[in-house]
Amino acid sequence: MSRSVTDLRQPIKPNKSKNLIPEIALTLRLRGPARNDALSPIMKRNTTPARWALAVYTVVRDARGRILLLRRTRTRNHFPGCWELPGGKQAPGETFANTALVEVFEESGLEVTLTGVAGAAEGSVPGVRVAMLILEGRTQSTKVILSDEHDEYQWLPLDKVRSLKLRPGFDRFFASYAPGVRAKKK
Repeated sequence: MSRSVTDLRQPIKPNKSKNLIPEIALTLRLRGPARNDALSPIMKRNTTPARWALAVYTVVRDARGRILLLRRTRTRNHFPGCWELPGGKQAPGETFANTALVEVFEESGLEVTLTGVAGAAEGSVPGVRVAMLILEGRTQSTKVILSDEHDEYQWLPLDKVRSLKLRPGFDRFFASYAPGVRAKKK
């Protein structure tokens, strides 16, 4: 009898002890006499999957095309003194757009109009890998009111943003970010 692997997509319930993503899991089932021995090389590679979180950030541009950057306070547990875009963790049931609008307002006092998707990045904090969705938005005001998470802000052109000490994930994002460039329709 030959061994084969069948993948079955099955909805699963969150399991905090195993850090499984609640939406969909890929389940492997072996057919035939050998089961665990065929999977053992796969299982040994990553026996403790990282917990994932989703955060939404916004590249906020003013009327002159400058980008808003916020500096994390030096008392923050993660990335003190690093510059980042306004944004944060998405609440359960919240849309990407709503998360972006709420986070920008909470962290800067600005109201923005979202204009599109800028890209994505990946970062981490101890024990959690963070998928960062980055949207684009415009604002008419440049009067920023900082939250207690940040101690300084700057409106900068893109070339100056790349020279800052950016939070990990944003450094890679801004290295390739090209605003206004979209895939051509065929």
